[in-house]
Amino acid sequence: MLVKIVKNIKKTKKKQEKNKIKELEKIQKKQEKNKIKEDKPSNCSICNCVLKGRGKTNMCNKCLQSSKSKCPTLEELKDDIRIIKTKVCIGKKYGVSDNAVKNG
Repeated sequence: MLVKIVKNIKKTKKKQEKNKIKELEKIQKKQEKNKIKEDKPSNCSICNCVLKGRGKTNMCNKCLQSSKSKCPTLEELKDDIRIIKTKVCIGKKYGVSDNAVKNG
């Protein structure tokens, strides 16, 4: 009877050790992934200056502001509507979607 109890205890200890090893391996993999992300220097895709944060656009604030589309005046839009006639083409001209032209 005691032999069976000792064997059961040994089995549970081995299972616990295996589970701990698996958990440690998972933690180590996560840490390695985080190191890879931190090691990558992020630079602006336009002017190649070093970026401080991890933005989605890969552009610095100056380049991001200059890349945004310029809003035309109301007269220019009226002329474009009269000449071009499709909102899709007007949107392509200004780098926006046709829904932006409809709603704007």
